[in-house]
Amino acid sequence: MYISRIDIENYRNFKNKSITFNDGINVIIGHNNAGKTNLIKALSIVLDPNGKKRMDIHDFNKSITLEELKSSPPKIRISVTIKQSENEDLNSDDLVTVANWLTKLEEPYESVLTYEFFLPEKETEKYVVALSSVVNIDKAWRIIQQDFMRLYIYKIWGAIPVMN
Repeated sequence: MYISRIDIENYRNFKNKSITFNDGINVIIGHNNAGKTNLIKALSIVLDPNGKKRMDIHDFNKSITLEELKSSPPKIRISVTIKQSENEDLNSDDLVTVANWLTKLEEPYESVLTYEFFLPEKETEKYVVALSSVVNIDKAWRIIQQDFMRLYIYKIWGAIPVMN
């Protein structure tokens, strides 16, 4: 199996980015501050069971407009797609590892695991009211940090198994 794709929304320097990987060795190259480390951290958030899962205010992509912030709380979503390698034996442990996340049962199999960091829906109305009169984006981020970050939760889920 191999990681075939990662979709990153509103995480650090990634506003909305999909990155495709090849079966085999992949090399990540880029200038300073291009997002190489953030890409690796995004993969770790989803795949490392012992890794940091809780985000802070600095993990959000800051290119969100004030109007977007006022209309709904920012959230981070990272999805990792894993596919069957070309010469992979289906009797190996690889398929067992990703079985609960399968989105496609036929060969080559595919599975998706998603991480989301968000403000629960029951807190959204208070959030919208708190930001309704804000006219400065820095003030909006301060309100989010001071009043709402402690209420944010995260969840990680795999795809619902596909039945054929």
